[in-house]
Amino acid sequence: MMSVLRRLGARLGILLVVLSVSGCLGIRADESVRVGLNVDEPSPDPAYNVPAGPTPGAAPDTIIRDFLRAEEVTAERLAVAQSFLTTRMVAEWEPGISTEVIDSADSVVISYRGDGWYDVKANLVARIDAAGRAVTVTPGSRASTSMRLERVDGQWRIGQADADFGRWVRRGNLQQVLRPQRIYYPAANGRTLIPDVRWLPVTRLATGLTRALIGPPPAYLEGAVRTGLGSARLSVDAVPVDGSVATVPLIASAAFSVLATRVDAWGQLVATLTEAPNISAVRVTLEETPLQVPGVQPPVLAAAELGFRTLDPAPGVKPVVRVGDRILSVDFDTLLGPGVDLGTLPSAFPRVPATWGRLALSFTGSELAAVGDNGTGLARYRADGSIEPEGFADRLTGPAYDRDGWLWVGGRPFDKEAQARLWTIDSNAEPFEGSGPAAKPIVASWLVDRLPIDVAFPVDGTRIAVVSTDATGKNSRLDVAGVARDADGTPTTLAGNTIRLGTALSQIREVVWLSPTDLAVLAGPKGKAQPYLVTLGDVITPLGGVEGADHITTAGGARNLAVRDVEGHLLVRAGASWQPLPEGLSDLVPPGR
Repeated sequence: MMSVLRRLGARLGILLVVLSVSGCLGIRADESVRVGLNVDEPSPDPAYNVPAGPTPGAAPDTIIRDFLRAEEVTAERLAVAQSFLTTRMVAEWEPGISTEVIDSADSVVISYRGDGWYDVKANLVARIDAAGRAVTVTPGSRASTSMRLERVDGQWRIGQADADFGRWVRRGNLQQVLRPQRIYYPAANGRTLIPDVRWLPVTRLATGLTRALIGPPPAYLEGAVRTGLGSARLSVDAVPVDGSVATVPLIASAAFSVLATRVDAWGQLVATLTEAPNISAVRVTLEETPLQVPGVQPPVLAAAELGFRTLDPAPGVKPVVRVGDRILSVDFDTLLGPGVDLGTLPSAFPRVPATWGRLALSFTGSELAAVGDNGTGLARYRADGSIEPEGFADRLTGPAYDRDGWLWVGGRPFDKEAQARLWTIDSNAEPFEGSGPAAKPIVASWLVDRLPIDVAFPVDGTRIAVVSTDATGKNSRLDVAGVARDADGTPTTLAGNTIRLGTALSQIREVVWLSPTDLAVLAGPKGKAQPYLVTLGDVITPLGGVEGADHITTAGGARNLAVRDVEGHLLVRAGASWQPLPEGLSDLVPPGR
């Protein structure tokens, strides 16, 4: 009974998080993101708008418009859409190869090219590839395709289309076709499950989630995660769900003779499939024989039963605030309370001169880092003193600590031939004297010709978010990539590929992780930047309500998101508005962000 209660509690928590960051998959028309798709908890049996078939005697442009509406369904409900096609086109058409999300049916423009061919264009919001990866597009982008119509028994039907045409879906109807889902992989080191996000069909969700897990992990997580399902295959076409228990039937292979592989596979399947609203437990079979893991009794309700654990912020570690040159340790709730007396707060570190800023606090709260105003100096502070590592770069980003105590910073190397744009320093190394350990370069091929301007880590430390510009300081972008480490946890490299998020936003300036799947960014012109929430599924939510911001941070998740406005005031998110923190605070620094 307690397991069931915990499961219900966890599901409620997920729902609250999703509702708090629901927004739109799409672009801005001007300086604000237009709210469109609401990403709410999916129902087990979604309601569908079932379109009508072709109208007898309809003109070619009407056939095309009605077809575009009819194909806004999942693969199991394509019969009506197929009725607009010739027999040959039904056999050739693969709607799942790509989904182009368009703004509305009113934006569709059809023009006759000749020889039966029609050009079709619409305002494009986003593209979702066959793997379920969504990418927002820049403002003003257009979806375009061509279709050739033919007469069949006196009626116009679509006989050909561009080879890359999959389907077009209006943004308001996307949730009846695809929804963002978490897909889990074990971290390469340890017993933690790391989420990826894919847009998957809402029907046959158990099967879709399982198929998304089978095969290698996504390229942007290479070296950072592993999988127990790399060579797995389903023995049937669909994953059955009996009551609330999903049974995943796999074909036996040599890989499953290894206990660690069986544990990883089952853990991934449990964490991923129980994201579906109608699944609360998972069984796994190999050739109809239950998967064997010592000490585990199927069905499994949670990955914790297989030894996986959730990584939370360090218990008892408080954020620090800056008041002038003093660094004070404070409970965040105290800051929100009435009449807080900053003078009574304990000083956690030596005084930090005003010429040192962009502070970061280690995961354990025992060390603070700061960057000099000249962009070349990096200082580390502990309760009993401070040291400055030997210089290695200029135009340094603000520093960031990962969970394992590695201090990260980006910049432009003094050695103009060097390819590194990121460096790490082991803050666990002793003694804490002199200049400390040297900064270790980390080369990422996708950063070689760019300049990082901000870096951030989630609590798990498995991925890094990097905001960078080109060499001229323009064309900013937000990339997320996995961090590969050796057996001791030392960072060795970043994945050679990234996922790029928030491409609909211009001039991204800063980023902070709010959860394993959600980030917050500042984007916009200097002095007018605004905060946005961005998910790994590229759902973007504008927050607004700030007259320009120059810094963003969090004391824990979206509910404790904080910004500093251009006048130097710290504000914390309170519902749909912002609550000012006490006067005199210039920085709020949470641990391990």
